[in-house]
Amino acid sequence: MAQNTPWVNCDRMHAGLTVGDIKEAVDFYTQKLGFILGFTWGDPPDMAGVNLGNVSIHLFKGDPDPNPGGGARAYFVIDNVDELYEFHRNNGVNTLSPPANQVYELRDYLVKDPYNNILGFGQYMMSTEPKLKIERVEVPVPLEKGLAALLKDLARQKGMN
Repeated sequence: MAQNTPWVNCDRMHAGLTVGDIKEAVDFYTQKLGFILGFTWGDPPDMAGVNLGNVSIHLFKGDPDPNPGGGARAYFVIDNVDELYEFHRNNGVNTLSPPANQVYELRDYLVKDPYNNILGFGQYMMSTEPKLKIERVEVPVPLEKGLAALLKDLARQKGMN
């Protein structure tokens, strides 16, 4: 950080994508991709906001880049990548790749909107490497059933027994 640069706590970021037609883009993002309309601005609209969970994208009317893949890019970390992929595929969305496990520990895929913007959807994968060293210890006191169940579930999720 440069000297005298103030610390800024930012709790939201809204990506902006250029689209040729706001109404068509809102229809695509809500009907095909599963976003929820947050707002439109102007009459006729020249801006809109669509939401996916707690994240929103602003759609701006303009001249999108005509080159394939030349538009903007946005990436969403979600918790149900395979289910959302099937939803997109069943809705005729231009999916550029099926969900795949990546070396950066996300399972993700890409789609392209009608304006050449690329959207990525990824889900964190549970890391199993490096192997954790397990040291077993005797517990001389009885554990509550709820705590024991919680520990058992945690061990199952981590691939342990």
